[in-house]
Amino acid sequence: MNTLTCERVMILLPLYIEEKTSEMENFEIEKHLTECPECMEKYTSLQAIALKIKSAFDSVENQHFEKEKSYFNENLCAYLDNELSDEDYLTMTKILIDNDDAKKEAEEMSDFDKKLQKSLNENNQVLQDFSSDIIKKVKKNAPDYTYKLYVKAIIMTVVFITLTLLIGYFSSQNYFDDFRNFANLSLF
Repeated sequence: MNTLTCERVMILLPLYIEEKTSEMENFEIEKHLTECPECMEKYTSLQAIALKIKSAFDSVENQHFEKEKSYFNENLCAYLDNELSDEDYLTMTKILIDNDDAKKEAEEMSDFDKKLQKSLNENNQVLQDFSSDIIKKVKKNAPDYTYKLYVKAIIMTVVFITLTLLIGYFSSQNYFDDFRNFANLSLF
């Protein structure tokens, strides 16, 4: 004999659909539903409505999650660099508190940023030391170094001009005639 009335089943159905009833209540509700077509019809309708509501809620929740994820990705670097407005900073902090994946990603990005900064600082120090050494050497040898540089520049310029004139002269069609005339003049 069924101990639940239709009225009692109608009160328990929302809890049953949400799986918040005890095993004993589940047994009694299921027994009543198999014996009562009217309650079964109401249960089926109520379950369909609950599924639509859950589906709509999940859709809204997914849209919110995607929007939140996009916002997080766009603002993570600015968050780590303290470049956000107070409102955006609070929003990002809330996301980090509520989402373990976001927290993990922020920690990884922060660790990467620290390693990158350390590497840049080390490289910058090496470059500064190298530049400082070069500047000291140039200052120490400035007169001699400058003189040698000017001499090399003058010699290179003279060689360049001479080669240009020779190439121009030898490439002309009158080369052989000029050479013959020069040779004839030399013999006399």
